[in-house]
Formats: sequence, structure tokens, C-alpha cells
Amino acid sequence: MVDDVQANVKLSEARLSAEYFDVLTASNGAEALQICQRAECDIILLDVMMPGIDGWSVLSALKADPDLTDIPVIMITFVEQRALAASLAASDYVMKPVRWDRFKNVMDRYRPPENAALIIDDDPDTRMRIRKVLERDGWTVNEVENGRDGLN
Repeated sequence: MVDDVQANVKLSEARLSAEYFDVLTASNGAEALQICQRAECDIILLDVMMPGIDGWSVLSALKADPDLTDIPVIMITFVEQRALAASLAASDYVMKPVRWDRFKNVMDRYRPPENAALIIDDDPDTRMRIRKVLERDGWTVNEVENGRDGLN
């Protein structure tokens, strides 16, 4: 999360942590770029209006870096410039003041699947029956027919 207003960072960090997100924070664009280059980030939450390097410049730098370009970037700002955000390949856009119910819905779209299962069984019918039950309950399922493939 990148925001120069510490109160915004603390509030969002608390909310995101409660939703089982691990949060790294940066208070400016330069710090954000350094963190993104050394840490494995799944999502970047980026304020626009910051001193020094603004959010648009950070977004452009992220999308120009082949190692970082695929990370979803969600712009969080008072500035209404959705078209600019889209043209710079931002994944989403949230207006401040942030309404947590809407923000949570945005974050849930980028949450990795929580329920993943690997079925290892040599009987295809058994795998199919187990798969159906798990998928009906919202699991993401992979299956293999032997232990060697399961380890791979």
C-alpha cells in the first residue's frame, strides 16, 4: 500500500489485515518502487497525490518493468481520473474517502483462491466424485492419478 497520509495507511492496513491480507506499506513513490522490486507483491494499492514521485509516475514505472507489469495496481485517490488510470493500465480505481464495503469487493476480486485441493487417486471415478463435491463447495481442484505426479 502506497500513501503519504499515515492515517490512511493505518486504517487500510488494519482493515486489510483483518481480511487476511499481508500488508507492506510505503509512504512515497520511490519507496514503493524499491519495495516492489525486492518483495513479491500480489496487489499494489496506490495513491495518486504524493510528494516527489506521484502515483501516475509510479504506475507508469511499474507497468514499464517486465518483472512488475503483471501485478494488479488499484488506484486509491480523491482525483477523478478513471480514463487516465485505465490508459496507464491500472487494474481498478477506488475513490476516497474509501467506503470499506465497496473497497472490500474490489479487493476480493484480486484475492488468491483460498480453497485449493489436490486429489491423488488412481481411480478416475473416485477423483470425479470427490472433485464434484469439492467444486460445489467452492474449492479449486487439481487431480492426478499417482503420488509421483502429486509431488510434481
